Parts: sequence; structure tokens; C-alpha cells
Amino acid sequence: ILLSDSPLGGPNAAVLGRDVLLAPDARRVRLSVDAAAWSVAGVDGRRAMDEQPAVFLVIEFQDRALDAVLTRAVLSQDAAPEPQRDAFAGFEDFNLMSQIGRTAGLEGWARETVPVEGPSTLTEAAPAAPPATWSNWSYPAVDIVVPVYNAEIHTLGCLRALVEVTDIPYRLIVVDDGSAPSTRRALDDFAVERPWIEVIHNATNLGYTRAANVGLKAGRAPWVVLLNSDTVVTPGWLEGLLDIGLSDSAIGMVGPLSNAATWQSVPAVRDAHGQWAINRIPGDLTLEAWSDAIRRSSQRAHPSVPLLNGFCTLMRRAALQAVNFLDEETFPVGYGEEVDLCIRVGKAGYRMHVADDVFVFHHKSSSFGKERRAVLSKQGGAAVRKKHRDVNLAGLEEQLATLVPLLQLRQDLKTKVLEAAQ
Repeated sequence: ILLSDSPLGGPNAAVLGRDVLLAPDARRVRLSVDAAAWSVAGVDGRRAMDEQPAVFLVIEFQDRALDAVLTRAVLSQDAAPEPQRDAFAGFEDFNLMSQIGRTAGLEGWARETVPVEGPSTLTEAAPAAPPATWSNWSYPAVDIVVPVYNAEIHTLGCLRALVEVTDIPYRLIVVDDGSAPSTRRALDDFAVERPWIEVIHNATNLGYTRAANVGLKAGRAPWVVLLNSDTVVTPGWLEGLLDIGLSDSAIGMVGPLSNAATWQSVPAVRDAHGQWAINRIPGDLTLEAWSDAIRRSSQRAHPSVPLLNGFCTLMRRAALQAVNFLDEETFPVGYGEEVDLCIRVGKAGYRMHVADDVFVFHHKSSSFGKERRAVLSKQGGAAVRKKHRDVNLAGLEEQLATLVPLLQLRQDLKTKVLEAAQ
């Protein structure tokens, strides 16, 4: 551990030097500073170095705020010749104290008051921000990408649900694809005091697939979720997806169940007119209660599938990079791009699975509307068939239609849950 004199003074104050080799998947914490600043003391540097902890803490003093970076890099005897400033592009949150409890070799760290030397403006604390409520730190880093084009009400509902129920630390990348000024302002307002959220504004509307690629390429976590802005996630959703993805290095993509996600829909796949069903939450059940009912009824078979619906997909970044992301030239506005991606990921040697114990609600295409959606879907299907003439798409659909675990789950939901709710 590299120790330097504290910029705030004090004989026992110790901070980790800026010239530490930082890993690219740093997690960032921003704290306000006032006259009674936080510092650390009593660090046994030799003992910590000998133990070679896999996690360490870096604290910097910048203007009126402390920036602390928690990274997974293994400590080294050698410092980097120059600070790697790009490492600060990682996650940001307000859980410093809980993170310190997880940091190896820091049991001796203590808290003390250090006199502040410098301009009196340092006593003006930065505005408080709502804390992130992450409680599960046992999973790898995750980027969540949400492309947005207007549909402000559903979009904000999607973002609020993410913040409220996601327990795993994540970086949220919202890509505003040329939305109206009111939506742009709403996104900025939502993110302003949540520094783990980044909003990227496209100057013009690029189309869904290009906007999605902007967000996917902006992250660097080993796992990334591409999530529609008209979805509502439920408790345990990300853990459920990651548990499957982490179970086998050959798994490249994982998708949940939903009320409106073609072959991943429950309890019905088709409506009375033979169209893809948009199922309502049954009876007086809340979304969380319905999600719990599905989890209890599930066999947790996590079936392997040839295709996944693109409304919510966890992807291994290595698999995504292997196929060069989404095909934005053939599918610029979406619709068909997820089928194409699945085919290419499968050809690259990765598998896809359905998390049959995870449910994510889907309002269904708030950005386009029903009629426009039908046109885009038809065009996307034609583009997929033209690009993948060597693939028996009808055969893939047949595989999806005959997945026994999902057929059984739908039947159980109809006979046990739906009848009880009536």
C-alpha cells in the first residue's frame, strides 16, 4: 500500500497515493468534505502488503469533495509511472463505509478528525445525494444500458424500479436518442444526484440499434444488460440472470420471462387473435407478488434456447465483442436485431438460456405504438431471413414453442395461481 502525507494535514492521517496502478473496472465513491473531514489512520502498510489483498482503496482530495476509488486490482510493489485517469470512468456510489468492511487488510483503519487547511469554501459541503441501496457485493461488475426515445412516463418508471430493487452494484448507462427536451431534462434530473448513472445524449435520433451500441460500447464491465425503457424489473432479477450466466463460461446470453416477450411470455404466448400476447398481471396481485408466484412455480430448469427476446438481455461482454455488437447497418431501428445477434452469438460458440424463475414486466414498445411496431416487426423479420439464408428460422421457432419447462410453468400458473386469484 502506498501511503502519502494527507493533503489535509495531520500527523496520523494516511491516504493512498494517486500513483497506484488502477484497474479499469474501478468503482467510484463521491463524498462531501466539511471542516471535520474523514481520513484513515493506523494502517499497517507492511502487513497489508504481505497479505496481498485483492481489493484496496484510493482516496483523493479534489476541491470540495473526496473521490475514493474501490478497485479489484491486486496490490503491487511497483507504482504506475503516471496516474491512469481513465480509470475513474467506473461505478459511482455512496456506500463507502460498507465497502471498507469488505476490503481485505483494512481492519486497522480508524476514523479521526483532521484540521482542514485551505480556503474557507471547503466548509461548504456538497449537496447530499440519495444513497445507493446495494447490498449484494458478491457478483462481478455489471453495466445496464437503457436506450430511450421519449415515452417519458414509462422510462422514468423503468429507471425508478432499477434504482429501487437492484441490489447488485451496477453502472447505469442511459442513451437518450434525440428525445424531446422535456424527456432530456427528466433524464438529467433523475441522474444528477445519482452519480452511478450516466446519461448520453445523441444530438439526433440515430435509431434504436445505433443508440444501443453507443451504450454497449460505453461500458467495460464483463457483463452488460440491454434493457428496454418500457420495462419494470422485479426484486432479484439481476441475481437470477447472473447466476445462470456465471454457471458456465459457454453461456453468452440470458433472458428472463415476461408478460410480453414472445416465447418468453407467461402465462399465455398468443392472444385470442393469434397475435403475441400482452398478458396483464392477474387479479389483485401486485407485480412483485406475481413475480414471486412465478419463482415459486418455476422448475428452475433454465432451458437452453436458440433465440432470446431483446426486451431484457444479460450478455457476456466477451460474447458481444466476439460478434462486433449489434448489426446497426442491417437493423438500424431495431426489430430483428436481437434475432440476428443470437444467431451470430450461437455461431461464435456461445449458448443462450432463459431464466424461468425471473420475471420482468414489459409495457411493450412505448416509443413506437402498436401499428408502427407491426410494420417494423415485419421489416425486421424480412431482413433476418435475407441475412441468414443458411438458418432454419422456422425450426428455431419450433424449438422455442416446445420447451417443456416453460410449457409446464404456463400450465401451473394457469391452474394454480390464476384460478386462485379469480
